[in-house]
Amino acid sequence: MAGTFTGWRGDFQGFFLGLQANNSKSYFQSHRREYEEEVKQPMVALLGDLEPEFGPARLSRPNRDIRFSADKSPYKTNIYADARGGGYVALDASGLVAAGGRYVIDAPQLARFRARDRQRALTSEWTAHSTSAHLFAGAWGWLDAHGGDGTVDVVGSPATYFVYPAMGPFLERQAIYVNINRANYRNAARYPGCNPRVDPSAQAWLDNLAAAHVRWVLLCRYLEYDYPLEGRWAAANPGRFAMRYEDPASVIFEVLPSR
Repeated sequence: MAGTFTGWRGDFQGFFLGLQANNSKSYFQSHRREYEEEVKQPMVALLGDLEPEFGPARLSRPNRDIRFSADKSPYKTNIYADARGGGYVALDASGLVAAGGRYVIDAPQLARFRARDRQRALTSEWTAHSTSAHLFAGAWGWLDAHGGDGTVDVVGSPATYFVYPAMGPFLERQAIYVNINRANYRNAARYPGCNPRVDPSAQAWLDNLAAAHVRWVLLCRYLEYDYPLEGRWAAANPGRFAMRYEDPASVIFEVLPSR
């Protein structure tokens, strides 16, 4: 894109004011030279000068898309562009507007942004109602960075309320609950009172982890509660478990291969 911007020296304001007053094909065609030379060419030159820092830019067309609009005015009353590397610039009768950031993010870039920003968003942003997700966002962020596609056993205290965030931003890992008893029923309704945490056995849990090919154990708690008993079992068995992450509300163990 050509550069060497010297400013808008023509009567761009007069062009846009006239277009606002008479937004029609006849007006635009009779003033097309003004648009090309006094509006568009300086914008193209500005974008060319900015390209080394902000990347190629996408310049707006003068025509509006009126297919689904109640306003059938055929032309835009401004000219604008957004740069691939971030940045937005627009000109109308009121003057120039410049802004940072992105107006539209390509799908691959948006996916990378969401993955990188997920821990911050889970920690500090509000949804329709307040949740306790911020307590556990640090552990989820650690899994995003280091967990790969390894299956994770998720257990919370006093109960397991959040499972899906441990799956990762692209659901790249399986997040499951691993039973702590020999029965190892898949359906909680088969346990008395629908309580799968009966008849706890450290060896049964270890065998169930191995059968499910679990690599990570994520234990979460509300701060007024202790960690689930799996935490004591893992800490007492350093030959099979290595602590990889800890904060006041979460701990992550890696399940080591049996020797």
